[in-house]
Amino acid sequence: MSRRERKKQDTERRILDAALDAMDEKGFTGASMEGIAERADVGVGTLYNYFSSKDELLVALVVKSTGDIIAESRLILDYPPDNPLDGVTGLQVQYLRGYHKFDKGLLLETVSIAFGRMAGIGIQLMEQDMRLISLTTELLEKYRQRGVLRADLDCSTAAMAVYGNFFIQMMLYLTTKEMTIIGFEEQLKKGLDIMLRGMLPGGGDK
Repeated sequence: MSRRERKKQDTERRILDAALDAMDEKGFTGASMEGIAERADVGVGTLYNYFSSKDELLVALVVKSTGDIIAESRLILDYPPDNPLDGVTGLQVQYLRGYHKFDKGLLLETVSIAFGRMAGIGIQLMEQDMRLISLTTELLEKYRQRGVLRADLDCSTAAMAVYGNFFIQMMLYLTTKEMTIIGFEEQLKKGLDIMLRGMLPGGGDK
């Protein structure tokens, strides 16, 4: 990596760190691009060269955090628990922890931005979720090959259905002030337990 590339990466890191600090302290609405530039010790023009808006900054923060978590999730696939319920729940809860360092208000703002701008920013976030779906497909395939799940299971379709449960529970977590990450995990497991019974050999008769 050239010195110029290292400098660019360092500047981007400082901007993202400053943006997270500003948004944590003042909220998304209260944080300003000027204030973020000052915290990052860069010019406002430089900041806009990296990110054209606060929307892009917030999404970049979330994408980076979830991307790091997804990379760490390979451990679950390399050493999956015996029980598929524990394995799938563990994978999805670990993914959510990529969001956990953000205030719920910031995450709701991120979702709002994503749905409002699906052609650009929304696609960036969906790409992260598609990586989660891909990992879930791979995990379910491991269980299918072990004989823990039905031999005729379409793991890709099953992973999409499992993701649907995750997304609904995540929205409940974000919109329910008193729900904790532990409460999210409990609700997630209840939904997954029902779904995975239909994936067992015999269609859940065991």
